[in-house]
Parts: sequence; C-alpha cells; structure tokens
Amino acid sequence: MSATTDRVPDKSGPVRRRHFLLLLAVVTVAALAGVGAWRLLRPSATPREPPAVPLDGVEPGVAKAIEARLARVRAEPGSGPAWGSLGVVLTAHNFRTAADSCFAEAESLDPNEPSWPYLHARTLLQANPTDERAAELLARSAELCGTESDAPRLQLAEFLLARGRLDEAERQFRLLLERDPDHARARLGLARAAAARDDPKVALDQLRSCADSPFTRKAALQLTAEVRQALGDRDAARAALAEAAAAPDDAPWPDAFLETVEEAKADRASRFGLATQAQREGRADRAEELIGELRRDYPEYADMADCRSLLNRKDWAAAELAARRAVQQAPDSAEAQFLLGAALLGRDDAEGAAACFRRTLRLQPDHAEAYDRLGQALALRGDRAGAIEALRAAVRYLPQQAGPRRRLGELLAQEGHDAEALEHLRRALTVRVRATIRWTMTLRCHHTSLKRQRRKTRSFAGASGLYPSPDLTKLLPRGS
Repeated sequence: MSATTDRVPDKSGPVRRRHFLLLLAVVTVAALAGVGAWRLLRPSATPREPPAVPLDGVEPGVAKAIEARLARVRAEPGSGPAWGSLGVVLTAHNFRTAADSCFAEAESLDPNEPSWPYLHARTLLQANPTDERAAELLARSAELCGTESDAPRLQLAEFLLARGRLDEAERQFRLLLERDPDHARARLGLARAAAARDDPKVALDQLRSCADSPFTRKAALQLTAEVRQALGDRDAARAALAEAAAAPDDAPWPDAFLETVEEAKADRASRFGLATQAQREGRADRAEELIGELRRDYPEYADMADCRSLLNRKDWAAAELAARRAVQQAPDSAEAQFLLGAALLGRDDAEGAAACFRRTLRLQPDHAEAYDRLGQALALRGDRAGAIEALRAAVRYLPQQAGPRRRLGELLAQEGHDAEALEHLRRALTVRVRATIRWTMTLRCHHTSLKRQRRKTRSFAGASGLYPSPDLTKLLPRGS
C-alpha cells in the first residue's frame, strides 16, 4: 500500500478553526457584556440636564423642595427614582410641562417602576383629557402593577370609556372584577358602557351592585335616574334623582400614587392643610413632622406652626400664647385668628373663642373649620340656635366630615327636631364608615406597593423619600 493511500486525513485544521471561532465568540460576548456594564454603571459623559424651572416668586418651601430634587438629579443623572421624584414635586406645584419630561426620563431609566408612566399619564390628562398618549402609558403601568394596584387599570378603563372605545373599556373593567368581584368603580363603568349601548337591563343590574358603595353611590343614583327616564319610568327616575341630590359626594377612590403628589406639596397653605388633616385623623407624628417643616421653611409663621403643635398636644395655655404672638404679627390673618379661637375654646373660654371665629370668617368667609368651631363655642355658651346655624354652614363646607354632622344632629335632637337629627346622625355614621373603608383601602395600596418595592434592588421609598408614607409603614406587619 502506498504512502499516499495509507495517510490518515488530518482533521486538526478544521478542529482548530472551530475552537478558534468558539473562543472568538466567547471573547466577543464577554467584551460586549463588559462594555454594556461599563456604559450602564459609569457616570454619563454628557448627562442630561434637568428642565429649567422658573422659581421667581415661588414660596420658599416650594423652591427649597424643587431645588433639592434638582440637585439630586444633577448628582445622579442615571437614577430613575431621582428623575421620578423631581417629576412628582413638579407635578405637585403645577410645573406640568417640566414634569412630563422628568417622568419620561424616569421611565427610560427605571422601566420596571409603574408609578412613572402612571403619573406621566395623569399629568398629560390634566392638560388634555383626550390625549391619546395617556392610554399607552396607563396600559404599561397596569401591566407592571399586575394585581398590586388597581389605579392604573381603572384610569385606563375610564379613559377608554370616555373616548367611546366600549369593547376595550369593558375588557379592562372585567379584569378589575376578576381580582375583586365587588369593585364598585368597575361595576359603575360597566353600567355606563351598557347605558351607552342602550342596554338598560344590564346597566341596572350593574348599578344595583354599586349603589351602596361610598365611592359610587351618588353617581350610581344619577345614572339610575337617567336609565329609568329613558325607559319611561318617570316616577322611579324622580325618586332616584331626589335620592342622589340628598346623598353626599362620592368619596375619592384610594390612589397611593397620587398621594405621593399630595404629600410632596410644600407651599404653606398645603402644609397647614396636611397638618390639620393629620391631626383630625389622629396621626400625631405626621402632624408634628409637617409642623416642623412649616417652622423651618416659613420662619415668619413659626408662631402659627408652634400653636398647631401645641394644640395637637392639647397644651392650651402655651397654644394661646403662641397664637397671640401670631395675631400680633399678622392681625389680618384668618389662620392666626382661628388658632387663637381654637386655643381659647380648649380653655373653655367660649365667649373669646366665638369672637375669634367670627373674625376669622370676616377675613375668610369660606373657612369651614371656623364654622364648626364657632358652632361648638356657641353650644358651650348655651346658644343652640346660633350653634345650629354655624354647624349647618360647616356641614355645607365639610360634607365628608363626620364630626360637624354628628354635632349638628345632637343639637337638633336637643331642640326636638328628631327626624332631621336622625338623618344627620345617620349620615355622620355613613361618613365615618366611608372614612374607615377608604383608610383600609389606602393602607392596602401602600402595603402591596411596599412589598413590590422591597423586592427591587433599589426601593422607591428609600430613593425618593416620598412613598410610602412613614405613618403607614409603621402599621405594616413585620416580614411582609
């Protein structure tokens, strides 16, 4: 056998070539991964500048809040939470155009956070309720939320319904009902869609399921009247319309995302309002925190802030001293007069308190709390007729508060007006139950959102300092 025919084919060349190509592929992938990681982690050579925000004439607390978040974005231009937090505070103070660009940047940097597209959509809809871009943003947020928050899907469904896209809207409402068969706003939405399709039977069936909810009762009764009128049942339509007119306004649907915007408000009036609300709800720690911010950002109102804090602790004598200093500094301030009246009422000086509340109302005729406190002061003096008149005004301005209604009902009962007294006491109980339901639903929203954030490497709560609120996190069970 010849040497040529006996030679075994040499396969080492192709093998070496395959090994070389495999090694080249591995090195290429590693290099690309390294470049990607370097580009992701390195500071941007040309970081995007935050939007210009004109702060001339802006209140000191607002300017300070915005400047702090602008500084954070400049320090961390690649942080989605930093951009989103800036968008939140800009939205809170009506810089919506600048907020839009911030939320868009936050979405690109932090694409798994549902709050950015949701809040972006809400700012777009505030400027233009028919902006079709909102639908895509809400859909993305709803997908990211899953079952942890119903706000994005609910807003998407109601937007589609308002645009006449009934099939799409009904699909979203039914997805909400799959999670919660008693979802009142979804039932109301399906009823509206059925009415738009001229299907009164389905509309009435859905309306029966949401007519008792504190979030939809008034709207459900109004739609029931419309459907009954279309059916020719005028008596039933009139009865439903009368019941709707007597019903209190529907409570706002709990929305933990929008609460971050409310909590970000740093103007003096909003801070006083948030502190008052926290005091009314028994959240003393949050009230003290807000009062501290007022004292820091608005030193000229330090005495008013101190008075609020002292009233919160029921230190009536010290509160009176602080209030008198505030009145001396700003004698034409309705808030200062009100705080002095509250301190005097705490000391059982009904005469002096009533005079302060009357001065408050001359300076600010729509000061709802002044009417309520005036009613209490007049009742303490034995002037039931005057107290009833003041409390009626308080109820008009504060329909969602149980306290003024309860006090009015008790005085009416003492005057022998049993039927009217019973109605106000019943409504006070209803409002109280509604507040409990809303608080429970809000807590649930924060709870589920906090659990989602804990699963992330960088939590929104820690990064932005806005969400969820400190008071609610204390109530969450350990290990959740």
